[in-house]
Amino acid sequence: MSYVARVSGAAVIAVALLTALIHASGAAAHARYESSTPADGETVAESPAQIEVVFNQELSRSGGLPTMVVTNDAGDVIAEGAVLNESDRTRITVEVPPSLPEGRYTVIWHNISDEDGDEAQGAFHFFIGGAAASATPVPSGGSDQPPTPAPTTFITDDPGRDDGSGIPLWALVAGVATGVFMGGALGVSYAARRQD
Repeated sequence: MSYVARVSGAAVIAVALLTALIHASGAAAHARYESSTPADGETVAESPAQIEVVFNQELSRSGGLPTMVVTNDAGDVIAEGAVLNESDRTRITVEVPPSLPEGRYTVIWHNISDEDGDEAQGAFHFFIGGAAASATPVPSGGSDQPPTPAPTTFITDDPGRDDGSGIPLWALVAGVATGVFMGGALGVSYAARRQD
């Protein structure tokens, strides 16, 4: 086998490895909001006894996480803390005071994934009584209330990640190294062909 064929084969293997690394890094995801009780944007007739949030991954108990904070429309904290369900670690709950008045309430959550160790946080709203109709204006010419936007999710900074693309820093470094290697291999290949 000629030197050019060996270098070309190595370049193909390097590209395949880099592709596998990038796909593997994309598979690791944060523990994101999946559902809640009350649901995001839901109007309940009376004050719930607790708030439960379900995530798409199991959570870890680390560094004071997971946490939940419930605030009223004025921004006052009415409940905080979180109990991790040991039989289903995708669920956390927080107890809320009884007989909350009508209004809009915001639930802010912060967690750490047991799967990949990454932190995530986000928020959603629910309403008690008829507060949803007054909090969300109805478009003129229709009586249907517009859908509530999906819960906001924020991913916290992680020093092992780049600027938010979700690809670990080591994968980016490996990609640059592979690019340099491939460039050199192509240069050697081109030079060898010119000499033949």
